[in-house]
Amino acid sequence: MAKWWRTRLVKGGRHGRLRRSILVSILAALLGGVGTAAAQSDVPTPDAPAAAPANDSFANAQLLTGASGSVTGSNVGATAEAGEPDHAGTPATSSVWYRWTAPSTTLLHLDTSGSSFYAALAVYRGSSVNALTEVAARGQFDTSFSFSATQGVEYRIVVDGYWEEQGSIALTWAPPPANDLFAKAQPISGDSGSVTGSNVYATAEPGEPEHGGTAAAHSVWYSWTAPTSGVKQISAEGSEVFPVLSVYTGSSVSALTPVAGTAGDYTLRFTAAAGTQYRIAVDGYYGAQGSIVLSWVTAPTNDNFANGQRITGSNGSLTTSNVLATKEAGEPQHAG
Repeated sequence: MAKWWRTRLVKGGRHGRLRRSILVSILAALLGGVGTAAAQSDVPTPDAPAAAPANDSFANAQLLTGASGSVTGSNVGATAEAGEPDHAGTPATSSVWYRWTAPSTTLLHLDTSGSSFYAALAVYRGSSVNALTEVAARGQFDTSFSFSATQGVEYRIVVDGYWEEQGSIALTWAPPPANDLFAKAQPISGDSGSVTGSNVYATAEPGEPEHGGTAAAHSVWYSWTAPTSGVKQISAEGSEVFPVLSVYTGSSVSALTPVAGTAGDYTLRFTAAAGTQYRIAVDGYYGAQGSIVLSWVTAPTNDNFANGQRITGSNGSLTTSNVLATKEAGEPQHAG
């Protein structure tokens, strides 16, 4: 009989070892103390509970500062407080708290993708744990979300574990790129040029169209007025993301006229009219996020026979380019 008990009690981790200790005591009592010393000496001491993190309670929320940043921590040993609300639809179990005051009115992105467990993440306003107003919360398998923050308002951010999970926490907060919104498109100019940027934490706006046949996910915007008419090329060569490129005309994100678009190609060509303002959207294919290199170039002015560049003198030299040059209808083969 004693052998059966010993076999059954080996499993179960910390809680199993505790149950084993209790059952061995019962077994010893039933056997009148026979073998008690040997049985008890084989029982490991239960693990001591982990100390609670410093920001376990709402009142001791860890201060976060600045428009963007990141912190690491843990919810191992954390507890739920009396009156604490559910977070993202999940009962509080091992929550830790942070507090952040918005330095400006902005859309703020929160991310816990570097944590060792699925985190329940929520944002509140209020000065007491049992009287909070939820601002935003994240779904179960999402690692990030954004919410609208108002300058000067203090927000309480809580990180808990789904299914009572505990582990290391990596929390990042940052605004989206400055040109995330159509209304804040980054101006670019000239017949050619390049700019660098990013679509990390960029969002899709209500009413935003598909770009290149792909639903908007993390788009950023540029505004360009064509100085000359002709064939133009925009390129995202050198970007970290596999790009989605689209060109539009129009003054509202929900009322745009498509000019050209592509998904999965690094370059896009279109014919521009001098003086027309074009809106260029750059997104990541399949929701990709990363650094962006956007360049634009114009076809040579002497692309067409009728616009041949005049050269003079008995000798001389010049530099030019045939980038974006095309073949005209009826143009013969050259040099065979």
